[in-house]
Amino acid sequence: MPRHGLTLALRASSLALAAAAQIAAPAATASDWVPFGPSGGAVRALVQDPATGALYAGTYAGGILKSGDAGVSWTVVAPELRGQTVNALALDRSAPRTVFAGTYSSGVWRSGDGGATWKRVLFGGKDLPDGHAPVNALAVDPVNAKVVYAATDTGFNAGVWRSADGGATWTQSTTGLPNHFRLNALALDPTKSSTLYVGTNGDGVYKSTDAGRTWTATGEALRKEIVLSLAVDPGASATIYAGTMGAGVFKSTDGGVSWTPPAPGPIKNARVFALAIDPSNPAVVWAGVPNALLRSADGGRTWADTMPELDYASVRALALDSAQPAVVLAGTTRDGMRRSDNGGKTWTGPGTGFFALDVSGVATDGSAPQTAWVATGTGIWRTTDGGATWALKSAGITNRSTLCIVRDAASRMLYACTGDGVFRSADGGEKWVRQQAGLATRVIALALDPANPATLHARDAHWVYTSRDGGVTWRKSDADLDSSGTINGLFALAAVPGTPGAVFASVFRHFWKSSDGATTFAKSGTGLPLARVQTVAGDAKGTTLWLGTEGEGVWRSTDGGATWTESRAGMGAVNVQALLVDAANPGTLYAAAWSKGVFRSTDGGRSWSLVGGPPPHPDVVALALDASGPGRVLVGTGGGSVWRVETRAR
Repeated sequence: MPRHGLTLALRASSLALAAAAQIAAPAATASDWVPFGPSGGAVRALVQDPATGALYAGTYAGGILKSGDAGVSWTVVAPELRGQTVNALALDRSAPRTVFAGTYSSGVWRSGDGGATWKRVLFGGKDLPDGHAPVNALAVDPVNAKVVYAATDTGFNAGVWRSADGGATWTQSTTGLPNHFRLNALALDPTKSSTLYVGTNGDGVYKSTDAGRTWTATGEALRKEIVLSLAVDPGASATIYAGTMGAGVFKSTDGGVSWTPPAPGPIKNARVFALAIDPSNPAVVWAGVPNALLRSADGGRTWADTMPELDYASVRALALDSAQPAVVLAGTTRDGMRRSDNGGKTWTGPGTGFFALDVSGVATDGSAPQTAWVATGTGIWRTTDGGATWALKSAGITNRSTLCIVRDAASRMLYACTGDGVFRSADGGEKWVRQQAGLATRVIALALDPANPATLHARDAHWVYTSRDGGVTWRKSDADLDSSGTINGLFALAAVPGTPGAVFASVFRHFWKSSDGATTFAKSGTGLPLARVQTVAGDAKGTTLWLGTEGEGVWRSTDGGATWTESRAGMGAVNVQALLVDAANPGTLYAAAWSKGVFRSTDGGRSWSLVGGPPPHPDVVALALDASGPGRVLVGTGGGSVWRVETRAR
């Protein structure tokens, strides 16, 4: 059953809960969890150990990955950060096994052993204020490695934080900064490290000449710009580049006193997520922008694209190898880390094991056991050889953020829900066509009618829409389901077998049932716990229904959803994000639970046991039967791609 969920921004409640509890998902044993793919994911930060060449990648919802072989293969490190978004990384150049990581939701972490173990050192430490702010940038003083800086975004703890003892203690600086303190970027003067620059969220660049204690605004030309990235010329530190949100790259040659806007060309009006200057030739500047990686060989006057193969993806992080000037490392928003060994002429990557894709759904083909489709935040991926190779199959989809995927076994039709509505493919994903008549909305869940596959139901945050012609045309239901002021989290939608016209949907803490094919809805569910219903499933006869809830495990009904009882023996009050009924084995079903893994029941949900051991990623969000062998289930994760789990009871 595909996941009815959203991307990280719309799963903030679950991620904040994980950060607060500091959930550390133990590594699964190789015999239980097998990586299925595809490789890739969104990279937010890159850093390289100059002594050993080891690479670290901070990802969106996938924690930190490390490579010891130049990006050929990767492993997840920092189990404490598994499932979190890592926005920033920095190395102590004098002791490169010391790594700092800045996260979206749990502050700054430090490792002194090359990423093997981590300790939180900012926001949550013994003598620090409560709460947190997203950490967007980090820097270690190249002269005195005990001095570390962190730039944060919004909240009580926003501003620039400085540690003079390697991260043991910190002080906050906001003196002179704009009132909102939203900081996106941070750069140090490599020749005079007491001079720093920060990029703000609408007030240009601010400069400090006293090691971050006080700040002043720089030149007027940037004063109202959102600055996303900064780079200081290592050979001429008065030269600074500032990448903006929609105004390209500005350049200063006088330490920020004045700024020159970009010349006409591909850089003008671009959103510039990342900047890097070639340390061996400072005239060469790199800029990561949407759908391109731009290179300038003349100090920013002209630019050319070096990565034309990017499609619906951006470069968000850059790292250059000072010992090998032709080596360029680029972190993308979909394809993991890409590497060029010839100055950007050709690229390789992401490498094996780079499992950081944010998965929202998995579909399989029972008649073709080696075929599967994976819906992600960056498109639909397909394998036809059991996960050995993958291809992006999103041609025709105008919004690549796909929130679910379902397959009709009878017609072999695929459906995907996106921010631009529903798309349909009749050829296994080669081409997709938008099905928008009566459905101009962001669709977050889809359900096929088991008795009549030409009937589909789709939903947004408030309404259910029904199509009776395979998705060509749609009609909106009469009932506003009432989102209770939130669109965060997972939204259940299901048409169950054996009960014609029965459709179930949920929003926040309300559960709704329709008995007339989603024309009208009424609140339902006597006995349900006060918890969000996140997923619904029914058996082949429609006699039994199950609900997966946020924090209250599984609940069961034997009267069509009128009344519900607890059905979580052996599972407990866990956060169930997906349910899967094995139609070929009556009474067998699976539940995916946050940080716990996959539970199986063989007695209709009366009792459960954990199968496969702890998951490799805490956010298990999608389940599908793997037809390649008995007892195999494909598990999609929200930041760790897809894994195959062998469902042997423990």
